[in-house]
Amino acid sequence: GNAPATVSGHYRALVGWFGWLVRRGYLESSPMAMIEAPHVPHREPKRTAIEEYIALLDSIPEGDWVNLRDRLIVQTLFLCGIRLGECTKLTAADYRTKEHLLRVDGKTGERVVPLQPAVERAFVAYVYERPASLSDRLFLAANGARQAGKPITEKGIYQMIRRHCQRAGIRNLNPHSFRHGLAMYLLNEGGDMSFVQRVLGHAQIGTTARHYADWLTEGLQREFADKMRGLGQ
Repeated sequence: GNAPATVSGHYRALVGWFGWLVRRGYLESSPMAMIEAPHVPHREPKRTAIEEYIALLDSIPEGDWVNLRDRLIVQTLFLCGIRLGECTKLTAADYRTKEHLLRVDGKTGERVVPLQPAVERAFVAYVYERPASLSDRLFLAANGARQAGKPITEKGIYQMIRRHCQRAGIRNLNPHSFRHGLAMYLLNEGGDMSFVQRVLGHAQIGTTARHYADWLTEGLQREFADKMRGLGQ
């Protein structure tokens, strides 16, 4: 009943464990050598379309500090392509508006991502309305009375986005699909894999290429057909 990726993870763990036993002399050979590695089918990453992003953002009014927070979170996640966990750790100082850069404390270390004017405007609007807090985290959670509390959690952002998706009348969007949506937009606009790798903060370009292998094939076909201009038809 497990997903193929889960089965593959168990397989790799057992290979490592029995391999260690063989190297230490506890076993003569690994029983895993007789077991074929499970196949994990490639799944194209779910991505947010530009139209969905616009509909989601339009569903959030520019009202009190909570709505301004939500607008900034949505714009930062999509237009900067950062991870959900990276978003929750942001501070006001990370938005370097004079340099038009966002500093991100990521999985592979610190990186900077270009800030679009729309994100900068949303940041300024939120900062001026953000309630005072002892926390240096930028995004604060709100209670039922819309009073500020502790820093918002990943679960809190999930719930916030789902609520606004329902209001916008669109499917429930996973915050991580924003990253994929931005990546696909950049690729379709002519950005190469190394550029997308730097924006998303992947340690290896192979990770980027693996996620967007389908685009590589489709994009290559489209570009090749365009360059050939009917030759061979």
